[in-house]
Amino acid sequence: MAATQRGLLFSIIVSFFTIAANSQTYSKSDSIQVAQYISQASAYFEKLSFDTALQFSQKAIDYSKKHNYLQGQAWSLIKKNDILIEKDELEEADKHTPALMKLGVQLRDSTIVGIAFLHKGQVRLYLDEIDSAIYYLEKALANRLEKVRISYTGLAYNELGFAWGRKDNEDKMTANCFKGLSIYEGLNDYVGCAMTLGNISTVYNKLGKKQKAIDYGKQSMVYREKAGDINKLALVCCNLSQVYLDVDKKEAEKYQQLCVKYAQQSGSTARMVNAYITSSLIANAQNRNDSAFAYELKAISILESTGYDKWMLATRYIAAAFYTEALKQDSSITLSYFNKSIRLSEELKSKSKLQVSYAYMSDFYLRKKNYEMAYRTYKKQILYKDSMAMSEQEQNIAELETKYQTAKKDIEIERLNTDQRIKQLEIEKQKAIISGNKLEAQQKENEINLLQQQKLLSDLKLQQQEEELLKQSLQAKNKEQELQLVQKEKLINEKGLQNQKQLRNGIIAGVVLLLLLSAIAFSRYQLKKKLEQQAVMQEMRNNIASDLHDDVGASLSNINILNELTRRNAGNPEKVQEYLSKASDDIKQVSEGISDIVWNINPRYDNLEHLFIRMKRYASDILDGKNISYDIKFPEQTGDWKLEMDKRRDLYLLFKEAVNNLAKYSSAKNALIELSINDSQLQLKVEDDGVGFNPAIIAAGNGLQNMQQRAALLKGQLDLQTSPGKGTQLRLVMPV
Repeated sequence: MAATQRGLLFSIIVSFFTIAANSQTYSKSDSIQVAQYISQASAYFEKLSFDTALQFSQKAIDYSKKHNYLQGQAWSLIKKNDILIEKDELEEADKHTPALMKLGVQLRDSTIVGIAFLHKGQVRLYLDEIDSAIYYLEKALANRLEKVRISYTGLAYNELGFAWGRKDNEDKMTANCFKGLSIYEGLNDYVGCAMTLGNISTVYNKLGKKQKAIDYGKQSMVYREKAGDINKLALVCCNLSQVYLDVDKKEAEKYQQLCVKYAQQSGSTARMVNAYITSSLIANAQNRNDSAFAYELKAISILESTGYDKWMLATRYIAAAFYTEALKQDSSITLSYFNKSIRLSEELKSKSKLQVSYAYMSDFYLRKKNYEMAYRTYKKQILYKDSMAMSEQEQNIAELETKYQTAKKDIEIERLNTDQRIKQLEIEKQKAIISGNKLEAQQKENEINLLQQQKLLSDLKLQQQEEELLKQSLQAKNKEQELQLVQKEKLINEKGLQNQKQLRNGIIAGVVLLLLLSAIAFSRYQLKKKLEQQAVMQEMRNNIASDLHDDVGASLSNINILNELTRRNAGNPEKVQEYLSKASDDIKQVSEGISDIVWNINPRYDNLEHLFIRMKRYASDILDGKNISYDIKFPEQTGDWKLEMDKRRDLYLLFKEAVNNLAKYSSAKNALIELSINDSQLQLKVEDDGVGFNPAIIAAGNGLQNMQQRAALLKGQLDLQTSPGKGTQLRLVMPV
């Protein structure tokens, strides 16, 4: 940032803190002192003097605490977290977010709360916890940031766009990044514009869209030049050089030279490391492995002497090992670099780095035909890979549980507020009645009815959250089973490596080898069958989750629309009553749909006895409501007959469709519903003495086509006998 921009920032901070100080009865000198500390921290931050910047931000925090200046304390802590995140001290930054959030709540400042969520999102993003990062970044924008146009708003959109890009969602990536770019342009923040365009370029490069990556990288470079940011200009040139590698070797070399030039001018060790790594990649592309190795050694020397980025150093050790092997140096040198990478990764407690190190090391031993060491390092690679998978799964479940509990608390708070508002409206209604103001009394009654409907809607939303938690738990269980299958596959691979060792030593005779191969083949066959069964179960659960989402989602949208219409027509009692009645019907339908789906998922109800009880209860409720006399005949004993979950669902939905059609269209006075089980066959008959119809004319009406499709899924036969004036008989025969 240029000096004039720093001065502008300082004046804004002073004026902002002065307003806050006036509102909190603090002196103007307090706000000016804190603003000076923050401005000095920002100046050193721009020069990458992170330790000095942290010292000034801590001075601002200490001064604010001493003078009980909460506003200054909050913004000082924000600046400290900005520095820690840039310095890659993510865990330390994450520790400060609860305190920052508490200050925002105390001050009733949603902007500060939003920035706290932004920091949590940034930490998750840089730890590669993408889904969690998206959750917190969206929450940051929802908490005030999207309503203001400050640099943190642009940063939130920029990081959210980058996160979606990591998930290969190009549409959401570009939409959010361009929102951030618009805000930065409005603020004349060249650094922010350059950062956003650089992120877009990085994501497009990851997606393999090289030309777009180049175009946005060049735009980023223009903004870096405007800002006079030599440090980041070097980084942009390095990135452009690497993108050009697969497009134009001459352009790649051109930007590599610019990268080195700007890195030297900046005097930054970080930029020199980037320049050497880029130079190594260019040399490798030109088949100059000796030069590439020399550049890697220069990068390693800086990283070792400064301790700047140990994560990067662990990766450079692996690259050095690659080049020593390519240059046919002694194997002990190659192994020394692998071991350095492993030791450093253990120090960092990085399972991902260890997994990569052991993978490359195993491949190296295989090329050297040292099968025993290849096997040992391969086992360690798989160990860390499995450990990472299990940790990720546990983390996903924990995050889902946190989201659910947060939503539950929000709804409970909303319910308490609604109850209080209803009580207040009841009092106002009684006052209106006493004063004889009937119109106002009716309006209060309408508001009360609307709030009660909103309470029901909140309950439905919470129930939907519970169903989502159930679905995710099922998916987590599936992943755990898949991991177990992968471990079995690993055992098979380990047996294969052991076979190679035994063959080499000549220990296993031909007959033993044949038996072992047969055992492996049989094991693979069993594994394949289990994978097929797992795929079927996964598809079934996904279908159930899809039904739940589609049915409930559509109905809830309709209820929201009706509630909005009710609110807009609060002065028209007739319209209000009509909309509330429709909303009540939709709520009842959603509740029944959720109840059906949850009941169908529960394995307790696989027994036909539970299914028959539910069918009889449904039919009696529907026919009683239509004043139709009926006779329901179901078997008293069902024995141990069971139906699979999908067949039980299709049978129940077919039965519901048949009973609904009878009640709605038959105009019948009497009905007979009969179900029996004989010789592993289930027979269902639904008969009425109503008006009947011509099936040739109504071929696809009244849900007949839908029932035929369900009968086919049940591998059954559905027969329909009807004619005008002679009633209707529907008969289903299916295997059990």
